[in-house]
Amino acid sequence: RCRGRQLMEFTAPEIDWLLVSPLLAVFAAALVGIVVEAFTPRALRRPVQAGIAGVGLLAALVLTVVVALELPSQGGGAAHGEVTLAGAVVVDGPAVFLWGLLAVVAVGGLALFTERPGADLGSGAGIGTGGVGEASGDGGAPASYDRWEHTEVYPLMTFAVAGMMLFAAAGDLLTMFVALEILSLPLYL
Repeated sequence: RCRGRQLMEFTAPEIDWLLVSPLLAVFAAALVGIVVEAFTPRALRRPVQAGIAGVGLLAALVLTVVVALELPSQGGGAAHGEVTLAGAVVVDGPAVFLWGLLAVVAVGGLALFTERPGADLGSGAGIGTGGVGEASGDGGAPASYDRWEHTEVYPLMTFAVAGMMLFAAAGDLLTMFVALEILSLPLYL
């Protein structure tokens, strides 16, 4: 009691951590990627960032399969799904299918990100491919960017994938809006 008023009791929402584990794996990879980007020496960032993003996306893919196999059936086995996080996330068949599809496509995107352009193209393939103002001798990036590694794309990509995955399982409009923002802000950058 507090000055004649009775205090209301708070009940925490029930969270099935297994159901949201694919989302958590991708969000964790994105957050770890931000820390790595801030504190890892420039020469090590590319392999470390690619590894973190790859592990996070592959873990999400494996966990998506586990979630798909563990979904409870309702209504005689026809419908599969469960609501968690106080109704904010609905993990059902279509959401799990989209999670798997997004994880597979994101792994393919990661493979494209980690490819080094012009590394193994053979003799003369990179010559004349540069644009206006590109002064480097290899026909690639401008001379001032020759040795720059743009590794911030890895955490941005994983945040975008996490937003897509959350959007696919959003159970209410607020969660859908937050997921859309998580998806779109990295794409603006």
